[in-house]
Amino acid sequence: KNKIEEDRILSPQFRTINNRRPIHSRKLRIIIEQVEKHRKIYLGLLEDLGENIISNWSPTEVAISNKNEKEISLKIRRWLALEENINFKDLRQDIEDKGIMVIVSNGFNGPWQIDKKEPVRGFSLYFDVLPVIVIKKQSEGAQAFTLFHELVHLLLHKNSVLDYEEDYHSNVGIEKEANKIASQDKRKISLT
Repeated sequence: KNKIEEDRILSPQFRTINNRRPIHSRKLRIIIEQVEKHRKIYLGLLEDLGENIISNWSPTEVAISNKNEKEISLKIRRWLALEENINFKDLRQDIEDKGIMVIVSNGFNGPWQIDKKEPVRGFSLYFDVLPVIVIKKQSEGAQAFTLFHELVHLLLHKNSVLDYEEDYHSNVGIEKEANKIASQDKRKISLT
């Protein structure tokens, strides 16, 4: 009767990612585990401070009844109340204001850096309360696209997803859908 080691038990989010595409990089596994621990600590701090925790971050107004990518993108942009010309910092803040934690990998070597050689651009961890999006440090435009792409996974696919560079050029499945929705040119979409 061996004692179960708590740190050896993998969360449902981690298993979902690993079942879809096995994570071979030890460092990436550690980053995902750190993100999950950080999320739990943050939730505990919010609770200790008596702060409101947004428990219904997934909007009903973004409920999708068809597969028109332009319409879906417009609904998400309206839900976020995005301006026509928005920078990465503002996009990140708007998403965080909806109860989604956003983490950008460090641009310098350290425990929170997604290695430059690692073909991963980002991942999302689906939770009913405080889901998480993690993106690799890159150019601001690429970061904004990756952030929106991962947001689409949370809102539409309601699943934890690990995205490699190749997924951002995919023409099949959920990656194709996330790419099309994230790539809708916001300057052409009127939010009025």
